[in-house]
Amino acid sequence: MVDAQGVNPAEFLAEYDIAPVLGRLISTEGSESELKSTAIRCLGAIGNNAGALEHLAAENTALEALADTYGRSIGHQRVEYLQTIACIFGHAPQPTNTTSQACYELYSRLAQGKFLVSVTQEIMKGFEESCAAGFAVIQKMAGHAWGVREIASSKTVISFLLTRDSSRVKTAQQWQFSAVQAIAEAKDAQGAFDSDDYSRIARYVKEGPYYVDSTPQ
Repeated sequence: MVDAQGVNPAEFLAEYDIAPVLGRLISTEGSESELKSTAIRCLGAIGNNAGALEHLAAENTALEALADTYGRSIGHQRVEYLQTIACIFGHAPQPTNTTSQACYELYSRLAQGKFLVSVTQEIMKGFEESCAAGFAVIQKMAGHAWGVREIASSKTVISFLLTRDSSRVKTAQQWQFSAVQAIAEAKDAQGAFDSDDYSRIARYVKEGPYYVDSTPQ
């Protein structure tokens, strides 16, 4: 849609008044609404385009609805929110200052400023979809300087990310590894993390996604 050749994403979204419609649908009460779920997924697909994201941030209705209703989501719909947020955060390999700031403003509004804690809680539920979506969010956060700083500022989150759980399905372990690897490769990482934490991150990546410590207890 917004990625079609010759289409200006901002002009397309403005002409068809798409963002306000998505905002109204996302604000619909009730976790079982199929229209609401569709709107959430559409917002992720649209927000994965940098030009479209700039328009969404300026117009604000849909992103504000996403932030305002995230905390009331449950079950599979919570996973859909996380998938959409990951799409928005991961809109470009090298975000511009404008789009990265838009992502940070969304991040700051989610879960009353405690979004990273909320994400780790979702992962800890142990369901494959929750793990994959949660780790995907963290992986995409690592593509932003602010995301690396937010992760580095929480010893609890760092410890959580570097704690292996062999009881998780292989897919979840791979997503966990991908998140840690993205952090290790972020250009801002060495300056954001203290030397001990960065060494632990580098060691985790070197050991690979399925490493099991065989040291006798």
